[in-house]
Amino acid sequence: MIEIREARGEDVSTIYNLGENVDEFHTSDQAPNFWPEQVLLNCIDKQDVYFFVAVSGGEIVGFIIANCNKSLSKTELENIFVRPDFRRQGIGSGLASKVVEAAKLDQYQFISVLTPPGDIAAIKTYEDAGFAKGETFLWLDIA
Repeated sequence: MIEIREARGEDVSTIYNLGENVDEFHTSDQAPNFWPEQVLLNCIDKQDVYFFVAVSGGEIVGFIIANCNKSLSKTELENIFVRPDFRRQGIGSGLASKVVEAAKLDQYQFISVLTPPGDIAAIKTYEDAGFAKGETFLWLDIA
């Protein structure tokens, strides 16, 4: 049984360890791969971030982070990850759906996510959570 709940301070080191070596989080050669632990800790219990974990048998097996902007009425999924040994069980879709549910409850008008156009599994995860495909864009970072 998978439980999806809000991330807690004591979860941060596990989340960081899960996310620090994920190639998909690497957007350029100059940008860091994943959020530093202090940044993750800063996201706990905040109004402008949705931060959820998926837990199985007391162990974190996935997480999702979404950035919220009240002024623009927009929520954007930043990172989603499910451990490889727990994939293809609907956990990613469940995490994405949890953010969509929270954003709708908080009356955000726009909910979006960026994903590589060739990542079929990620696209299916987001479509299962209610997202529809939009335009394809090139990601640019400031180093």
